[in-house]
Amino acid sequence: LPEKEAHNRMLRQVEATRRFKEFTLVNCWSGDRNESYALWKIYLGNSTSGVAIKTNAKGLEKALAVNNLDIYMGMVSYKDFITEEPNQFNVLTRKSLHYKYEEELRLFILNQMEFDENNKPVATYPYGLKVPVDLDELISEIYISPFVGDWFEKMLRETLEKVRPSLVGKIKRSVIRDV
Repeated sequence: LPEKEAHNRMLRQVEATRRFKEFTLVNCWSGDRNESYALWKIYLGNSTSGVAIKTNAKGLEKALAVNNLDIYMGMVSYKDFITEEPNQFNVLTRKSLHYKYEEELRLFILNQMEFDENNKPVATYPYGLKVPVDLDELISEIYISPFVGDWFEKMLRETLEKVRPSLVGKIKRSVIRDV
């Protein structure tokens, strides 16, 4: 294409991609079978307390079967360039090589938009969507932060005994030791 036409096409594609992302709901998981020290540190932030939920693709599928939403699943690929024409799936499952340590699996719900009185698209769920799941199918293990004391495990067990006793036996201490 001539340079000006190529530039304009790129700008239209960037805008279409931005709008597509704006109207898509995403839920992210690590696809790594092992715990990650880096992810614990990133997701806990300045805190030491927290849990990580372990599941697998079959568990996710079964857990999500309780709703009638069209939820897609895909592993993220890590590249610093796009070799094919962007589409809704590769836009949602592509990240820079800098994030490869995440080994991310994404769930996504596409095209959640409505139109306002001026016929402009607005997000159907601007603050996210509460998606029903079967927690017993979803959760195979609950890992306790490697940076927290025994008090947290005691509190977690007591809480789950009251609200979801079926999950108590799934509690595990992290195998990571921060020395």
